[in-house]
Amino acid sequence: MHLLRALAEQVAAPNRVASHDTAALAHGLPLLSTRLSAAGPVHLTRPRSSSDRSRVAPGRRLHLGELPQHHVVTLPSALVATTPARTAVDLALSLPLPVGLMSADAAARAEFEQVAGSLARRHYGNHRLRSAALVPLHEAVEHVQDSGRRAHLSTLMGLVDPRRESPLESFSSGHMHLAGLPAPVLQAQVRTGSGVYAVDYLWEEFGVIGEADGEVKYSDPHAFIVEKERKGFQANPIKYKLSMRASDTAELVLDGVRIPKSNRLPEANGLKAALMCLNQARYG
Repeated sequence: MHLLRALAEQVAAPNRVASHDTAALAHGLPLLSTRLSAAGPVHLTRPRSSSDRSRVAPGRRLHLGELPQHHVVTLPSALVATTPARTAVDLALSLPLPVGLMSADAAARAEFEQVAGSLARRHYGNHRLRSAALVPLHEAVEHVQDSGRRAHLSTLMGLVDPRRESPLESFSSGHMHLAGLPAPVLQAQVRTGSGVYAVDYLWEEFGVIGEADGEVKYSDPHAFIVEKERKGFQANPIKYKLSMRASDTAELVLDGVRIPKSNRLPEANGLKAALMCLNQARYG
């Protein structure tokens, strides 16, 4: 409905381009609350004139600004909108850094897919491809006329990276930066006894791995008991630990494990139930 309202606005005023939240919805860029943005006003931008001022009307927010032709795209729905890069920059000017980084990373990732041909992780190590993915964003920033507002974007642009694979990874990275934490390696390859895995964040010098996972991953309603003797289950002890890390831990490998329905725990809540054991089992 939101995008239909935007189309109706453009029928009445063809010089208005869908922008900000409206363009983000059209491109599928992440927002802090897609639901609230979809229910909110339609955002439109048109070129500025000497007597113009930005206007807010019921159901509509009119922005004024320069719109070079290459910052505008016509979508299959016939909606005329700002490009993903221009949209991300427009949003970032008024959003906290972690939220702005969500859209900027997504715009960079969409461009990365175009220049690399796919989002396969084998391309992540190519610095030239990653740099090329940032070109539209940097170019959009150059069109921000106020030097003070451009300075506001400089920190954000220093953090944008197309290797972040979800809005939560971007949001978390923004908060890590604000907290003064060292920058991790993104999508690092970690070799274990059961294979090589990509992790969201790696601080190799500290021996720390970070994962940005939503609640859905931990709220699967299915939880089961897996006996140690069950075929396909293997526990690989993790040794050579000191101090508070010296508790007994192991890598749990489940390879083609089959269990009966009677092993299901009806009151448990997926992996979250298992992790809650740590609330009582941690040392210190």
